[in-house]
Amino acid sequence: MKTHHLIIALLVVTIGITFYLSQKGLLPNNPLASSSLPQKRPQGMIIEMHNGGGMLPISKGVYISADSCYQQNQAYRTKNKTYFKLSAKELDQLYQTFVHNKFDLIKTQHSQTHDRGGTSIYLRINRKTYQIHNSGSTYIRKSSQSNFSNVANSLKKMVNSKIAPLLQDITVQFTQEVKNLSQSGYINSATANISQGFKKDENFPAQLSFKFTPGKHHFRVSFTTKDTLANGKKYLAGAFELDIKQSTQGILISKDSSNVLKFEYLK
Repeated sequence: MKTHHLIIALLVVTIGITFYLSQKGLLPNNPLASSSLPQKRPQGMIIEMHNGGGMLPISKGVYISADSCYQQNQAYRTKNKTYFKLSAKELDQLYQTFVHNKFDLIKTQHSQTHDRGGTSIYLRINRKTYQIHNSGSTYIRKSSQSNFSNVANSLKKMVNSKIAPLLQDITVQFTQEVKNLSQSGYINSATANISQGFKKDENFPAQLSFKFTPGKHHFRVSFTTKDTLANGKKYLAGAFELDIKQSTQGILISKDSSNVLKFEYLK
């Protein structure tokens, strides 16, 4: 009788531990589980990946198909859309990443979270959509994290290799007045993946060079000032919408009479 009770107790404990590990996403995936994805890339395949900034109006997206491929970055009201091409071999290579990582078997879990951005990936084949979210209150279970990362990294690597040849070097210069007033600062462009800061004790750069894709870009500049300005503030700032063309060489940043930064294109 005691043995019977012991067996029941062990079963209860085992079930409890298994449930706990499952809820925490700590149970390993079944290596024998069979993916329902076809081994060969289906015609009409579409891949999408979206990255959001949570409460910030910033997003980055990728769309891939045999007919059209593009990257679209958006910051506030500015959108930058850059087209590129993938060969049939490259499309096959991307699809195999989904197959090898059993994308349809990736597991997620829910945990109430506020203002969290993240990544979502969609695979559309044979009139069916497989979608995995790692954003908001949805998290990838620990046992599936490497599979999800492999797919996301393969997409990023492929897209970056196509975008890189399209980038242009754009010079950013500052007037002597802005240099004399400013000390620490920050330059950012979510559409061009630019983020650079300057510390108080660093020399103010004579000019900078950044890489942009052609098209519209949101560009933000902010500097603390050495002294209080006439408007009572101790900073200079400006947010611009740049329109990068093949002929664009750079921009010159100055300030207006209201101590707000402005820009003009270099000629």
